[in-house]
Amino acid sequence: MRMSGKRIILQAALALARPRLTRIFGFVALVGLTAGLGLPGTYWAHALDVIPQAPGDLDITFGGSGKVTTAFSGFGDQANAVAIQADGKIITAGSTRVDNTGLNSLFAVVRYNTDGTLDTTFGTAGKVTTEFGVAAEVEEARGIALQSDGKIVVAGHRATGHGDSFALARYNSDGTLDGTFGGGQVSTAFLGFDQAFAVAIQQDGKIVAAGSASDGTVPGTLVALARYTSDGSLDTNFGTGGRTSVRLEEAIKPGFQEAHSLAIQADGKIVVAAVHKIDGVATDGFTVARFTATGALDPAFGGLGFVGVKFQAGAEVAEARSVALLQDGRILVAGTTSDGGPTSEFALTRLNIDGSIDPSFGTAGKVITSFFQGADRASAIAIAPAGKIVVAGTANGVAFGLVRYNPDGSLDTSFGTGAKVTTLFSSGAETANAVALQSEGKIVAAGSASPQGAGFSFFALGRYNSGLEVESFTVAASPQSMTIQPGASATFLVSVQPASSPTLESISPEALEVTLTASVAPQTGAVTASIIPNQVNTGGLASMTVAVSSQAAGGNYTVTVTGTSGAIVRTGQATVIVPGAPTPDFSISLAQSTISASRGTRVPFTIIITRTGGFTGAVTITPPAPGDGIKPKPADPTTTTDPSVTYKLKVGGGATPDQHLLIITGTDAAGRTRTTTLTLNVQ
Repeated sequence: MRMSGKRIILQAALALARPRLTRIFGFVALVGLTAGLGLPGTYWAHALDVIPQAPGDLDITFGGSGKVTTAFSGFGDQANAVAIQADGKIITAGSTRVDNTGLNSLFAVVRYNTDGTLDTTFGTAGKVTTEFGVAAEVEEARGIALQSDGKIVVAGHRATGHGDSFALARYNSDGTLDGTFGGGQVSTAFLGFDQAFAVAIQQDGKIVAAGSASDGTVPGTLVALARYTSDGSLDTNFGTGGRTSVRLEEAIKPGFQEAHSLAIQADGKIVVAAVHKIDGVATDGFTVARFTATGALDPAFGGLGFVGVKFQAGAEVAEARSVALLQDGRILVAGTTSDGGPTSEFALTRLNIDGSIDPSFGTAGKVITSFFQGADRASAIAIAPAGKIVVAGTANGVAFGLVRYNPDGSLDTSFGTGAKVTTLFSSGAETANAVALQSEGKIVAAGSASPQGAGFSFFALGRYNSGLEVESFTVAASPQSMTIQPGASATFLVSVQPASSPTLESISPEALEVTLTASVAPQTGAVTASIIPNQVNTGGLASMTVAVSSQAAGGNYTVTVTGTSGAIVRTGQATVIVPGAPTPDFSISLAQSTISASRGTRVPFTIIITRTGGFTGAVTITPPAPGDGIKPKPADPTTTTDPSVTYKLKVGGGATPDQHLLIITGTDAAGRTRTTTLTLNVQ
């Protein structure tokens, strides 16, 4: 029975009282509603009738209104990047000015709980600022990436009177700087005036930053990339000494080229979205480039390693600001286009894996979207469940603007109003600079808001309901623990199983394609893990091979398997126990521990020397002392590197018929002594 007549009053109850929801056999119990709402304490409705908010609506469970602002100094605080942890917590990175002069700014990082409150276990009351140099430096964080071990990498630039440089900081999960990463902070100079705008983590844990480089004299900049090892040092296997900088095209004038976004393909190739400016004005359409895993332009991409995409028939001012990879390898690029006039629009294109435009997307591979025929600028892109595409930026230069598209590039009119959503935090200028999706499909946009007018701004976040059916999954490795000897390898079974989303938005779960990666902590390089196949559907299995080098130190290693499907990230862990190197040692034993002899006879016995742990030294065997008519032959100790020694016992006629226990001793050069006991039955 559908109770659709109660839909509106149920929505009001949800918004005002936030009741506890319990789903049983396709129905939902709303528990704890007050009588003042005109409803009984528990009300039953079909699950499909309970729609807390429409797709695109602000999520009122986030900060009470769907919006959150956070101030550091209040002078130019701006969030430029956002990432979602596996536990659902939200991390934003940007900058804050020390004062309103703009001459001194710092990296600024904030972590929020899933309800939008500041996470007080991070930094100081949820916030961290980082200064790279002395006062009066401009330091801005532009990109963020999360490692599988929970550490947080933030990239941007630092500017002094002597030039700019890439600046990276890595934080532990509690917000403290990670001293194992170049002391926590790393600066990299190319040609003197260099900026990083984006950062990403490779499957092997190496870190790639992208931006621009200039020598400060030639009027122009180059697209620049740097790759770092896990300890923050430049990876000398990439480019020249860990760095590469290239000019993607020569226009009438050498332009300013900047890589604003990057994504790493499964094969290790790096795709960047770049901006080309002449005289400070973006031009020539989108520029997209692909680099090989060693830092060279990839000629398999567009023939030269880069392609251009124009949206206007004539002169164009365009900026490619964000790139995302689809699971089939195709590439989505979002940014802004304009004919050079006062208005601009969101622009979106899809490229095939070879760099050609995909004509099945939008109109001839391109889509242009306007909010109010004003200054609309797209800054970020994210792939939503069911292949939907979310693009975020600014609408008319004054509000957060979000657009959701269907997988074919058409507007998803189920989202917001005609596929568009705008959000005002105040009467000042506001922009969304970044967007990410939580595992249940909710959309988090981050940027800045200016509630106190020009010169003042705060970090600003909005969270939106997606209304999408969202399926989740679990990742597990079996067995959970295994001992692997140095120089050996072993195989774990990785299982990816479907799991229903905990929200009411997940009613019709679908199979998901999950990409699997593995990492090992501590990262010594002596223990490695690989997964085949690295993509499975929910319900599927994969094999993970863990190899332990002969030089691996003994101890416990944690192998983390990370499964990713769109915005959903799940992890599982297994423990590898590597035995420590054995201590050189030896032991002695008897070929026969009990022998018999008659009086007046001789009987042989053999001592076995077992050497372990690489021990090859000599051992001195001391036979039992003579007594009661029993004498060893020879009577003196024997020093040998052989695996055994044979003696005889002379049993005299006066020996007592009985059982005799005879002690034999072995000693090495280090003074270690081992013993064994021979039982002699005299008859």
